[in-house]
Amino acid sequence: MNPRKPTQDELLQSARNVASNICAFAETVQQRGETMAQNMDAIDYQLDCSYDEFIALLSRAGLTTPEAAGKAPDEDLRTKVDPHLADLGLSMDKVYEDARTGRVFLAQSLWKTMRDAPEFPQDASADYDSLHYSLEFLGIAPGSPEMCALLETTPEQFRRVDQKYAKESVYEDLLFRQSMMNFAMMKTMSPGRPDVKLSDLFKTAREYDEMYDRNFADFEAETAKTLNRSGLSEAEMTFYILARLEADGRLPGADPRAPMN
Repeated sequence: MNPRKPTQDELLQSARNVASNICAFAETVQQRGETMAQNMDAIDYQLDCSYDEFIALLSRAGLTTPEAAGKAPDEDLRTKVDPHLADLGLSMDKVYEDARTGRVFLAQSLWKTMRDAPEFPQDASADYDSLHYSLEFLGIAPGSPEMCALLETTPEQFRRVDQKYAKESVYEDLLFRQSMMNFAMMKTMSPGRPDVKLSDLFKTAREYDEMYDRNFADFEAETAKTLNRSGLSEAEMTFYILARLEADGRLPGADPRAPMN
């Protein structure tokens, strides 16, 4: 049974909720600033206070397109959406500017976390992607003088930390996809029913092949994007991944106690 699709009114109400969150977050940032950083979760921010999510809901309601998330509101968007925000005391322009305030704070907080992280940071991909998305939303090029001023860093320090996170992000992605494929392989080899038919095994095998192809294509595309973003070469990324796999004992014959060179 397919779940019921939300109505336009429901989508607009969800968009209004996100708009309120965006503006409330910006107001809190302006009032509390530094004291917020320790308790902030980038994942929660992306879901609850993201301009991208706000535009996505408006797009599903038929008032704009997803591409509007990457630019300031135009007159057409103001005309369509402002009436739905008026009773909240909000407007498209205010939501957009407050979203920028939130992204500035998020970028600065993420950078401090990344700058001070250990050699192998946990959940690297979430922080790495969120930082780069924040810079993109703000129209700030990574490594530029504007970015260095915003994050209070230097091009050299940024490159070093950025590449550390890029490597770990790809490694995390690889392990995640491997775990998905291992689970699918177990399903292929162990159907789990006494009445399983040969046709069921063939179907499961086909599903595994489709999942493998899709995962490989996605991993290749995401890795290419990270290489381009970080300036790392394919050889550098390959060396890091193989070294990490060996250090973690994930290669045949590898000793997990061996130090990583």
